[in-house]
Amino acid sequence: MAMLWYNILVKDARGVAERLCHKKAKGIRGAIVTTQFMIGTFFLVAGIAYGLYMARSIWTDREWLRNAPGNLGTVMGLEAVVYFLCTIGVSDFLLNTIICQRLKLVGPEAQPDCNITATIVPSGIIAFVYLRDSASVDGLLLVLFIVCLIIGSIVGSQVVGHMKGDIIRKAMVVFLCVTLVCLVVRMILSAGAAPTATSLGGWKLAMMGLTAFVAGFINMLGIPAKPLIATVSLLLGLSPITTLAVTLGGLPTSCLVGGLRVMPKKNYSPKLILSAMTAGSLAAIAGCLMAISVNATVLNVMLLIVIAVAIVSLIKR
Repeated sequence: MAMLWYNILVKDARGVAERLCHKKAKGIRGAIVTTQFMIGTFFLVAGIAYGLYMARSIWTDREWLRNAPGNLGTVMGLEAVVYFLCTIGVSDFLLNTIICQRLKLVGPEAQPDCNITATIVPSGIIAFVYLRDSASVDGLLLVLFIVCLIIGSIVGSQVVGHMKGDIIRKAMVVFLCVTLVCLVVRMILSAGAAPTATSLGGWKLAMMGLTAFVAGFINMLGIPAKPLIATVSLLLGLSPITTLAVTLGGLPTSCLVGGLRVMPKKNYSPKLILSAMTAGSLAAIAGCLMAISVNATVLNVMLLIVIAVAIVSLIKR
């Protein structure tokens, strides 16, 4: 019995002390090791709160839901596909725009509001799944990314009416093409091996901050930011899972802010929103679990394909 208490009180206490000393020695990075989980939890809780608000809005106006254009079953099936693909970096804004145009769910003027309200709940779930494990991405990198993204979004929203989005879009296409070629060459030279880093330092960390700022800026101009973030992340050596964690774990920030403005206006398709919150959310969970379990090299190739498709879509626009 004495030996048992010795193990509990002395050895366990010694182990705790050693872990605390190790954590202190890690400095800032160790101090924010749980930041990933807290950020993911915040996005999840905020998404659920938004979902409850929108569900109540739709429930209290069921006539609006019944009279809205489109077949609910068809829209649910499509939204499941959209948010399954979204978990590997495909732009849900782009796919939902195509769905709304083909099914005539909303008019062009309501499309931005529809995109924002549809993505909030699934994006919150995706962010939580990717960020719940602190090993997927370094906390300092994630915090820097989100802060720079917010600053870029604020600056972009101020100058959105004074800049030509077409010029920026063309420049982005050229940049993505060059970086995509670099990524393919890098993959060939490394015999197909995927990058493995989960953190960045020095000039690479600064470059990631600049990328986040630019991503937030162009997002306010209606240009998809996911392809830019994914290409730069992979080029800087971040692993495919870390690339997805940064991209999908940080971007919900702008959607949450935008949701405060657009939700009360109800300028969106209730069938699309309901489908995204239900079928889309379930598909998002399945997609995240699949992406996490996929071989890193396979996931790296999938991301390169997604980037190539994004380039084609930007050219067509």
